[in-house]
Amino acid sequence: MRHEDSHAMNRNTTRLWQDIRGPKWKLLFAIFLVAVLGAICFGQSQDEGVSIGPYQGVSFAQVSFEFMEAKEPFSSWGKVTIDPERVAAATGLAQGYLNVSTEMGWVVWNLPFSVEDPYGPISSYFALSRQGGEPVGQLSATVNATSEPLSTFDRTATIRLSNRAAVFPVERTPWNAEGVGNPVWVIDAAPTLADYYADIARMIVPLHTQHTQPNAVNVQCAVNQCFPMSIANSLQYLENRYGISIPHNHQPGLRGDNTLVGKLDTYANRYAPSRSTGSGVWFQPMLDGKFEYLSDNGLANSLVHRHQGRGYGSAAAGEALPAGNFTRHGITSTDDGATVTFSWLCEQIQKGEDVELVFSYDNSSGQPTGGHAVRVFECGTTLGVPWIGYLHDAQQSNDTAGLETVRVNITDLDGDGMLNLGTTSREIRFAMSESRIEPLIVVPIIPDITLRPLTPVTTATRTLVNIDIANTWPERMDDIELIFYEPF
Repeated sequence: MRHEDSHAMNRNTTRLWQDIRGPKWKLLFAIFLVAVLGAICFGQSQDEGVSIGPYQGVSFAQVSFEFMEAKEPFSSWGKVTIDPERVAAATGLAQGYLNVSTEMGWVVWNLPFSVEDPYGPISSYFALSRQGGEPVGQLSATVNATSEPLSTFDRTATIRLSNRAAVFPVERTPWNAEGVGNPVWVIDAAPTLADYYADIARMIVPLHTQHTQPNAVNVQCAVNQCFPMSIANSLQYLENRYGISIPHNHQPGLRGDNTLVGKLDTYANRYAPSRSTGSGVWFQPMLDGKFEYLSDNGLANSLVHRHQGRGYGSAAAGEALPAGNFTRHGITSTDDGATVTFSWLCEQIQKGEDVELVFSYDNSSGQPTGGHAVRVFECGTTLGVPWIGYLHDAQQSNDTAGLETVRVNITDLDGDGMLNLGTTSREIRFAMSESRIEPLIVVPIIPDITLRPLTPVTTATRTLVNIDIANTWPERMDDIELIFYEPF
């Protein structure tokens, strides 16, 4: 068995999570909920952690949206970035949770960090101000690192902490991440306080779970190239981790060249005359192009493909995927349901599969105005609230900046049955995974399994032996050898 995924969740913990709604847990959950409500109502103190000041590993920026057809130079969106090594040097905490309060309230909620995070600084997005339009040059904020996640929001404590707030410089960071379907034509709403607090009542043990994949890569993206780039990042991950031979180099590229992303551009027929000019790709042509590329390069029988959600747009017009399995060029992606679920996403991550995810930028009526594709490489829960980590390029066509690792809570904030990516205006509408085809398993060789031959039956040419497997059959079957036994 492999143990490469860092911070892997104990399977017993997973069963507890799955069984938490069962009758035997009702009393425990009630006791826990009473404790939480008591802390909120009566001001029970909790560890406020270690304060972090400016230039100690936490930085802030104001987002300027620069979509092709929608722009807002100084938005109400903020970005916080944490450098775990610098925070550890300042606080003595090698791992923990970042919490930030401003005049807007508790705006960054239990952002996990660790010096063992393999992908460098971690970013998250929050409500910087109540409305955009004005530049923000500095931010008065209380920034704390705690060893355990905070489970209560005590407004009295927040006011007390705000008296110790530090003034942080605020930089400007562009965001033009799009490229799925039509161009984005509205600026979506920043996360609200309700978005962050909506799931506090659901908080349950365990405090924190996390699955992080190794060998993730992230490459600079041309304008509107996010969909083919997310797939290219994923294919390179499969080659790095499992040795699947991808014949083209993964580096910045464009339609017509010999790079991996350039080939996917070509096969998807994406319009891309330059790195700063180009169109997005709909779901059907992207999967068609991906499958044709794999088929033409001898990889049709190397991978298993699955998807959840069908995207947006018209299936009849060749935009969204139709319901059911999707087959092109001798390759089929299995349809695992009309709506993306956290359990499906996290299951793929735990299995070591690559995952691409598409979210939409919705208008005030909840209609998609465009979307963005990212590569998901980790998943977890903090106090029962699910979150994912993804890799992407926030500044497309700027080949010296924009690559980032983002952690964000994903829950159904607006009650429409779809997961939201941190805010009600971003809906997760599609996800797909690829995994290597596992070799045929005859008999697993596991130290805690005993093989006992029972009643050999001799034929004219060979001896057939029944095998009795004692103890526990393994719950995960990858990386198991084939063993052939001599006749008894």
